[in-house]
Amino acid sequence: MARWGDGLGLMGLHRRVLALNYGQTEVRAPQGSIRMIYLVAIFVSPLALILIGKPFQAIANLILYILALALVVTLVFSWLGALLWLIGVVHAILAINAHKADLRNKALIEAVKAQVQK
Repeated sequence: MARWGDGLGLMGLHRRVLALNYGQTEVRAPQGSIRMIYLVAIFVSPLALILIGKPFQAIANLILYILALALVVTLVFSWLGALLWLIGVVHAILAINAHKADLRNKALIEAVKAQVQK
């Protein structure tokens, strides 16, 4: 068990951010699920936002997604449809990154609280 005085400091705690300590065991999030959400974000970006629990951003992204599909089908403004689709994908990826950062920050706060209480 790492403590503040062990010389690990914040870097030692940072390594344990993704692994919350429950007693002596470390539970890590599976890496495949993290990569899979990015794949979903590329193909169906509103679904990726719903899966991470951001329904209002998913609605805004769904509007972009539907407009992009409608414009691609018309063939006249297909370049604009591709641009709207790309904007929706970038929005979803940035929202997923922000969600992951929130989770890391919460885990870091819990780790610091656990270290302070000991």
